[in-house]
Amino acid sequence: MPELGKLNARAAIVPSSLNEEKRTVEVVFGTDTPIRMYDWDMGEFMEIMDFSEGSVRWDRFKNGAPVLDNHNRYEGAKGTLGIVEDYRTEDGKGIATLRFSAREEVKGIWQDVRDGILKGISFGYRVYKYMKEEVGEGELPKMRAIDWEPFEVSLAPIQADPNAYVREKNQDELHQVEIIDVNLQSERSETSKTKEKENQQQREMTEEEKQAAAAEKARKAEEAKKAEEKARAEAVASEKERAKSIRTLCRKHKMDSEFESKLIEEDKTVDEVRSLILDKLETEDETQSVRGQSVTVGEDKGRKMAIASSVAAVVKRSFPKLVSDDKSTFSEDVVREANKHKGKTALDLAKDSLIRSGENIEGLSSMEIVGRAFTSSTSDFPVILEGSAQNTLLANYQAASDTWSRFCSTGSVSDFREYKRLRMGTFSDLETVNENGEFKTKAITDADYEKVSATTKGNIINVSRQMIINDDLGAFLRLAQMLGRAAARSIENDVYALLAENSGLGPNMVDGNPLIDASHNNIGASAAPTVAQIDALRVIMAQQQDKDSNDYLDIRPALALCPMSLGSTIKVLNQAQYEPTDNKFQKPNVVAGLLSDVIDTPRLSGTAYYLFADPNVEPVIEVSFLDGERNPFMEMQEGFTVDGTKWKIRLDYGVGAVGFRGVVRSPGA
Repeated sequence: MPELGKLNARAAIVPSSLNEEKRTVEVVFGTDTPIRMYDWDMGEFMEIMDFSEGSVRWDRFKNGAPVLDNHNRYEGAKGTLGIVEDYRTEDGKGIATLRFSAREEVKGIWQDVRDGILKGISFGYRVYKYMKEEVGEGELPKMRAIDWEPFEVSLAPIQADPNAYVREKNQDELHQVEIIDVNLQSERSETSKTKEKENQQQREMTEEEKQAAAAEKARKAEEAKKAEEKARAEAVASEKERAKSIRTLCRKHKMDSEFESKLIEEDKTVDEVRSLILDKLETEDETQSVRGQSVTVGEDKGRKMAIASSVAAVVKRSFPKLVSDDKSTFSEDVVREANKHKGKTALDLAKDSLIRSGENIEGLSSMEIVGRAFTSSTSDFPVILEGSAQNTLLANYQAASDTWSRFCSTGSVSDFREYKRLRMGTFSDLETVNENGEFKTKAITDADYEKVSATTKGNIINVSRQMIINDDLGAFLRLAQMLGRAAARSIENDVYALLAENSGLGPNMVDGNPLIDASHNNIGASAAPTVAQIDALRVIMAQQQDKDSNDYLDIRPALALCPMSLGSTIKVLNQAQYEPTDNKFQKPNVVAGLLSDVIDTPRLSGTAYYLFADPNVEPVIEVSFLDGERNPFMEMQEGFTVDGTKWKIRLDYGVGAVGFRGVVRSPGA
């Protein structure tokens, strides 16, 4: 079992496949033609890439393998030009569809691809198992790759040459490859003896015994195949769990994405990653002034209380309700202790933190005291400021009024790639089987899907040393308050911006049509809201069918979304016992209580309105948060451009349409 590194092979673009609108192009990234190769351990040989079923591990391509700039895996998003959107095998060839990013820095590269200037394509792959085939005397050994994995595609400056393959060996990325040698004389001899024995047994067997032996052989082959598939599935699951654990550890300790990706690529174990993170944290603690709101191991209770009560005191000065409210995050003991800090200025709190950590401040000026309170490794003053800002930020973020959470579903993604939200199809009705007739196999159709992804939004706020000396922390906390509200408002605005696309018909779905479209059967008549109109919209939604049109989904409206001008009208229609327009005969209101919520918002205008199903039953729009974390994240660093500190606030989320069957729209009067 020799050790090999990751391999790269040049491939070719298919010029006629370029799609300008979708920014996609096809590449032939491999064939089963024997290619002359050379490896330091294995020498010169002919390599054959096997594209038959079960030979290629497609997991990376299924999850959107990256398209890189000349195999640059260490610059994160900067070196990523796009993703592998689709793949297939055809006549012993591997074909992939590449979709390029719309980022500004990628536009020039996409233009060069369109103009035929960049023609070189290289793809990276790993081989896990070769089958060494029998060859004639004097011929180079033939190695068929029967277990291999493509993991990225790159734009390369070298002219594409389907017959010229390049192999790289990076000593940091070596892995063992298994070689099955069918040319060994001992194996051939043993195989011949076994074959002769089987032939002799076949000559002596009856017909029934032959059939039984054949069935037993087939059974054992099937068991061996299942065992191999199970082992491969377990290996894939283990790799996914390893990557997930590494991501969790890195984000818990605030490691950057480049460091995280490198650990995953280098196949580090979770234990190795823990050790590397500890080493990195120790190094950063000595060379950088980055702080988190962490507590030192073995810290005494008195110091914890001093920090918590100081945080409460700072917050109470500007936002007393956040401390005294029943939903306050501060305990009664902390609030009681905070009263002891009443009247203290920010400079006083800085002095207290230095004295608490054993610093001598005698003879220091105010500017020197504040500077040392920020930079001393034992000072807890930055932790007090960060705790104050974090509590203010989260309180205002969570208290901000929003409507999106009432009609949108909430999802989670583990990174910034596109994720598919699938909808399975159904079988058609069972078919009649005549006497002595055959049972027909049901076809299983592919699932429908829509895509969601997360992105990062955020800002930075600063606190100068002059602000501390002037005791102007109220201005700083007001900035945190505004950022909390801005974070909540960002999600709200993004949801309505998505709904407003295509003149209120919503974004284009994977099928190319808007969310609201005649092909989706979710458009009602142009009419003002009445009992009859809402009932007609109810019928339209209930008539939605599954993707294979085998069954009605019978979805019911649960929510109305409308402009402020229509809110009162729809609420009356939903709550009235009798039909409002029929005062004479008191005709029962057939839509009374149909809706559990009526959402009227100034973010919609005109006369159009929507009915949504319960988002937990039939989601239409999903707000996806990175790792399910719905709250903004705050981190602090000593300022380089300002004489003080700065805080970065970020929120990782994305908004996308994931289905059309749970919404119906009326253009209104």
